[in-house]
Amino acid sequence: MAAELQSDNLTATPPSEKLNAQEACLPDWITPRPAQWPTPDQRALATLSRDTTSSNDFFAQPIQIRADQLEQPNRDQLLFQGDVQLLHPQALLQAQRLALDIPSKQANLFGQVQLLQAQFSLTAEQVVLQPNAVQIEQAHYQILPSRAYGDAQKIRLDQNRERAFLDQANLTTCRLDSKGRKDWSLQAEQIEIDRPAQRVIARDATLRVRNLPVFYTPYLNYPLNDRASGLLFPEFGNYKALNNMERTQYLKLPYFFAIAPNFDATLTPIFLSQQDLALDNELRYLGEVGPSLQRLNLKTGVFRSEETGEDPRWRVAIQNQQQWGEHLSAQINWNQTSDRNVYNDVPFETADINATHAPQQAQITYQRSHFSAYALHSGYAELINFQNNYEKRPEVGLRYAAPLDQIFALPVGQLSWDLQTQMTDFQLKNPEANRAEGRRWHSQASVQFRENRAAGNLNAQLNTYYTDYALEDPVNGDRQRFLPQAVLGAGLVFEQPLEVGKQNYRQTLEPRVQYLYTPYQAQQHLPLFDTALRSLDFSNLFALNPFVGNDRIADSHQVSVAINSRFIDSYGKERLNLGIGQSYRFEASRVLQEAGISGDSGASDLYTLAQLSLDHLRLHSTLVFDPQEQTISASSHRAFWEINSENQLFINHLKLPQSNNNSLIQTTESLLVGGFRQLNPNWQMSILGNYDLKQDRIAESELALRYDNCCWAFAVSAQRTQLENDLYNDSIRFQFELKGLSNHDTALNRNLSNLFNF
Repeated sequence: MAAELQSDNLTATPPSEKLNAQEACLPDWITPRPAQWPTPDQRALATLSRDTTSSNDFFAQPIQIRADQLEQPNRDQLLFQGDVQLLHPQALLQAQRLALDIPSKQANLFGQVQLLQAQFSLTAEQVVLQPNAVQIEQAHYQILPSRAYGDAQKIRLDQNRERAFLDQANLTTCRLDSKGRKDWSLQAEQIEIDRPAQRVIARDATLRVRNLPVFYTPYLNYPLNDRASGLLFPEFGNYKALNNMERTQYLKLPYFFAIAPNFDATLTPIFLSQQDLALDNELRYLGEVGPSLQRLNLKTGVFRSEETGEDPRWRVAIQNQQQWGEHLSAQINWNQTSDRNVYNDVPFETADINATHAPQQAQITYQRSHFSAYALHSGYAELINFQNNYEKRPEVGLRYAAPLDQIFALPVGQLSWDLQTQMTDFQLKNPEANRAEGRRWHSQASVQFRENRAAGNLNAQLNTYYTDYALEDPVNGDRQRFLPQAVLGAGLVFEQPLEVGKQNYRQTLEPRVQYLYTPYQAQQHLPLFDTALRSLDFSNLFALNPFVGNDRIADSHQVSVAINSRFIDSYGKERLNLGIGQSYRFEASRVLQEAGISGDSGASDLYTLAQLSLDHLRLHSTLVFDPQEQTISASSHRAFWEINSENQLFINHLKLPQSNNNSLIQTTESLLVGGFRQLNPNWQMSILGNYDLKQDRIAESELALRYDNCCWAFAVSAQRTQLENDLYNDSIRFQFELKGLSNHDTALNRNLSNLFNF
């Protein structure tokens, strides 16, 4: 008996698409796969459907068989020949010949057999189908979606347990090179693929690189997805800590435990040349605990030095975000160590090897409509070279801000008021005789009128500040300060179309003026708990106080004027922003002068702004120019130039007056330069240098190389960091990964982009 075979769908390859970089790295298909599974129809030569109590029975669901010829040697057997296709809801099999034994429900397929499932493909010489098992001889297989592939002498598929057992097998995720070679492959006596657990378990396994054996293990268990338990790739490096005369080599071997979809752990043994063995563990949890939603990250580490005989030393770091309903939340970021040198002696966190302190913060916040309140504890764990600073033990604050339209109905604009108050208990980690400690209560109330229009805006504001100090000083323990403040500001926006090089732009001209009055009150007798100068930004020309923090409020009787011009393209993207501004003081600011800052009457320093945003070039520059001294008192310049897809350059120059514990002014100047180059399709290089222009020294430098192909990657970085007392820490780190077994996003240009804040 002959029948016509409809096989157009079966040989179709997936629709052609433009592959991204990740897809281009995937191995080739070992056999064509249909764009969609073929649907059963009435032209099948045979249809088998049996009821069974086992849902994993291969023959429990309807099966259709198509072929060129059908024979029936006896009443219990069917023989299909010529382009045989067996259609199952979960699989498609193709072969040259199929022998079906109806009573035992066993099917034998011979000759160029192909078996296709949603997550599995294979070709073989012979396949035996049984109700709950599949036996395969001389197979070439592929696992989806990774397209990992290999060969096996025998394969047994256990339908009940959803596992596959491969004997004398090998596995790789690498494409074959031009000579038919694989960069790496895993060969094993047996490989077990546990589909429910998404695991691959290899026994008597050897890792081969270019067919050279480099690693043997009697047992290897690794995940098929990112959320499965398994051994992560190691990290090797060395460093010299500030408190150690010898270099320390270390090796990290992390193991990831996927405990639940929302709960996991990473246990990392750290082998050290100086401190023997350390253990680090990280627990992560996201989910509900009682009435709250928790996002928890808990890190613990412990080690003991046999050389020194010290008691076990440890570190604990906890980060937790909690949400109780819609209005109440809490955050914890708490670090604790057994002693100051823990992070120096063990690289639990590589970035903290020379850290001077670790945060100890806990905060609870309530927010509803116009009202908010919080309670905060902010402190530090002392690490090596700890600089004594204030802790907040605790700080509590309230704020109520609301419009007043319901009370005072205005024909235009909006009237609102804002009340803020906070009480903070400032305590030094280690008390010092010449530094004050105690409580500060600060309150601020304001009433504001604001009118916003497309052509401009108007702002009028009245503020009051009250600060009360209760210091731990028997002579001058109580101190108060009360200051009113008046602000009046306005701005206009003019627009015109502009054509530059056949490109249409919208140019704006935006003048802005602000009058600010704050009376003088002597404040040099008040302590400096948390006050510093504002960072350099063009918008700070209109700041109501040149200080952040509440210990200093500068007296001001001045007018600030600025004008900006922006160029906006037809897509609404700002391409250029130029600005210039200056303040004129009618009276000298005595608070600024007492802090050692120029606050003379007359014209202030000149502020300029230039921002350029092109497709491959971005520039940002802010300058503060002193007209009297003809010098630049502060500046910030940042540049990012993507020369082409293979070369990038980063530059950051910063000159700022900053504060320290003893005085408010300490000028710093630094130059940060970085570059990235794609040497060829596989090799990348990055370089970074941070030069302290004030102290004429290199504060930090780093050189990194990375080789990356579709199959594996290797990176090495050498770093030197300036420490205290003109000492340096030199460190080298190595990372190696086999694609498909583990993956880390360590692209050098992305790291540099994050560093330079572009």
